[in-house]
Amino acid sequence: ESDRLNTLVANILDLGRLQADAVTAQAQTTELGEVIATTLANMPVTDRVKVDLDDDLPPIHADPVLLERALANLVANALRYSPVDEAVTIRAVPLDWSLELRVIDHGRGIPRRERRRAFQPFERIDDQPESAGTGLGLAVARGFIQTMGGALTIDETPGGGTTMIATLATSAKAAQT
Repeated sequence: ESDRLNTLVANILDLGRLQADAVTAQAQTTELGEVIATTLANMPVTDRVKVDLDDDLPPIHADPVLLERALANLVANALRYSPVDEAVTIRAVPLDWSLELRVIDHGRGIPRRERRRAFQPFERIDDQPESAGTGLGLAVARGFIQTMGGALTIDETPGGGTTMIATLATSAKAAQT
């Protein structure tokens, strides 16, 4: 319960900072695998998380602290809405000048008509008591990713569920600009 309360307070403070435009990204060349490892090491439940990364992923241009906080919210959300016998997968897909960080679950999914609302603060799509979410995690995650110049979108997981896709610039792209 204390972990849940700490997360809630941190998300409320982060949301306030995002809404006040008081969050600044300290972007640098960042190894995604290291950010994922740090994120999972600081989470209470990670035995249901599978990491699927290629060894030759390009470094990204991101703020590792903001990315860690965004990823923690995405993974916690995926775990909350996934069946207990299904793993949540973290996967990265390199593109030309960016990288897609995908957090994949096999839960109920988010209907297409509800996806925009899913990023609004204090919005919960299902309002079922057992999910116990506050509706802040996706709003904060999206705010942090946008602060780093990225985008966070929602897609369907083949076979059912939700795939959250964070698109971030690679360091090669950042060096060009």
